[in-house]
Amino acid sequence: MFDDITKDGGGERAARRVRYLIGSAAVQVAALVVVALLAARIRASVAEGPAVPVTIVRSVTTSGPPLLPPAPTLEEVAGSGTPPTPKREGQRPRSRPQSRRAMVQPKAVPPKPEEDRSAPSGEESEGDDGPRGEGSLGGVVTGAISGSALGEAPAHAGAGWKRPEQAQRNCVQNSVRIPRGLQGFAAGPITVKFAVGSDGVPCEFQILGDVPDARIGAAVWQAIQACRWIPGADIQGRLAKIWVTMPIRFVNR
Repeated sequence: MFDDITKDGGGERAARRVRYLIGSAAVQVAALVVVALLAARIRASVAEGPAVPVTIVRSVTTSGPPLLPPAPTLEEVAGSGTPPTPKREGQRPRSRPQSRRAMVQPKAVPPKPEEDRSAPSGEESEGDDGPRGEGSLGGVVTGAISGSALGEAPAHAGAGWKRPEQAQRNCVQNSVRIPRGLQGFAAGPITVKFAVGSDGVPCEFQILGDVPDARIGAAVWQAIQACRWIPGADIQGRLAKIWVTMPIRFVNR
């Protein structure tokens, strides 16, 4: 009994499967037929349409400028016998433009007064500070002292430049006091250099050259400080610090 029921159920399932396969195959075939018909219709419509002209554009390569022929060599020119073309008279070599420079005219430099060395020993000589006085030691005249104060002018001294001067002429010459023990040593000339400030005070004393005894230079510097000085002026006429060079010569009598 159970075997009959099992056989009947299996047959029904097999029959349903067969029907399903047949139906699906039929649907697929129908779909393929529809697709083929549509493709054929589209192809026919395209074939029946008007022809469209097609233009093919080709790229044209532009050639460069024509090359110039090479210049003939000297041998070719000599072999041809044709002389070279002469240059035209109007063609002249261009000269380079000359750079314009400002012309600077130097200013006139006043000559420096030279020291009067022609005066004999023991005589008074005329210089920048007038006649030279005589140095004294304890109120006793021991010898003549000559010398001149020279202000060092700049390279381009203008009209406003002025050298320092002694307020009283021959003040330094009359104020030098040499000790008695150094009278024999103070025979040769010495040159001193110092600066006069804008306030008229001398400073920065220097001795140019050798001195037999340091006390001689100290005596000269003491005399310079004891005198009153009129300050000098620069090239613009303003009071300024100016160097002074003073040669001094002791002459024993």
